[in-house]
Amino acid sequence: MRRLLGMAGLLTVTCIAMLPPASGWAGTDTGGINKHPKPTGTSAGGTPQVAILLDGSGSTIATYHRASAGGSGGSGSTATWRCWYYEPTTKGGPVPGIDRSHVATVEVGGTYWLYCDDPDDNQAYVALVTWDPQNPFGPLAAADRAADAARNAVVLLDPDIGTSPAAAGPQLVGLPTWLWVTEAWTPRSASATLGGVTAQVTATPATITWNPGDGTPAFTCAGPGPAWDDHHPDRTSPCTHTYQDRSTTTDRNGTFALTATITYAVRWQATNGDAGELEPVTRSTTIRLLVREAQAVIEHASQSSTESPESPPGTAGPAPELLRSPVVGQPSPRRHARTSGTSAASRQASSATGAVPVSARQSTRGTSAQSFSNA
Repeated sequence: MRRLLGMAGLLTVTCIAMLPPASGWAGTDTGGINKHPKPTGTSAGGTPQVAILLDGSGSTIATYHRASAGGSGGSGSTATWRCWYYEPTTKGGPVPGIDRSHVATVEVGGTYWLYCDDPDDNQAYVALVTWDPQNPFGPLAAADRAADAARNAVVLLDPDIGTSPAAAGPQLVGLPTWLWVTEAWTPRSASATLGGVTAQVTATPATITWNPGDGTPAFTCAGPGPAWDDHHPDRTSPCTHTYQDRSTTTDRNGTFALTATITYAVRWQATNGDAGELEPVTRSTTIRLLVREAQAVIEHASQSSTESPESPPGTAGPAPELLRSPVVGQPSPRRHARTSGTSAASRQASSATGAVPVSARQSTRGTSAQSFSNA
């Protein structure tokens, strides 16, 4: 369009008349001075995907990459805009004119016209701006840029994994391991202000994915999972994993790497009414779990005062069979070789037989915190 405006008089007037009101110009003279530009204060073509601020030599001063996945403040653009600052002229109306004969050399606190072209060299944005090196784009896409800044300020905790049986001791083959997180399952927020617009970003836990580390598929729980409670052994959990093989198959000290990954849904709201979503963010924690298999141990007494029918007269018979837990080493009346269970009640029974002390304490709690900038 700017090329058309450089043509002869009548054609120039005709082209100007065809400019849509959203372009924000009134009587543009792209080659020199315009005394009455009409600032839009908003972008005519939506928010750019990328905006590049250039100086008079064509070098880049600043670059803006739009991170918002969607918003209510106008349609997004996939275009790259080029922007410059121009000197204002002496006031000849409600607002100063603009001198586009050369790009301004900006100074802190100075007032300039911010002018942006779309990829077709059509004017996409114009606003009268006080230069601030901390906010080089002024009010351009202020809500989106404030949301991006607030997003980088949100601090998220790594998943604080809790298990029962506790991770400090072994898990048992066939016995469901309860899985949960606590402190990490909390919404986190931060805010930032740019161009007179404040945006608040809130990251809310949506799902948690567990990778047991034993070769079985990862699975997702909709919530944090209930923590094991010794006072309510009859309760069940929707978030468990039952290991079918011991971790010590090839290495007696071998463990499985249990990983928890929380996915956060991220939304933002700005004081100018704009709102939208940002890309989801994840945080993960991995702990090591030792998984063993409870087996029956048959013990024979070396001496017995009772003769067995299977023994010759005068010899000692075999002692009664005992099931001894390889974990705790206490006699158990249970005659099966593998401890199993699908509910809290079976877990309580397992604890009573000495197979493993079932504890509700958390074995691992993520204490590190990371900001979105590390996502």
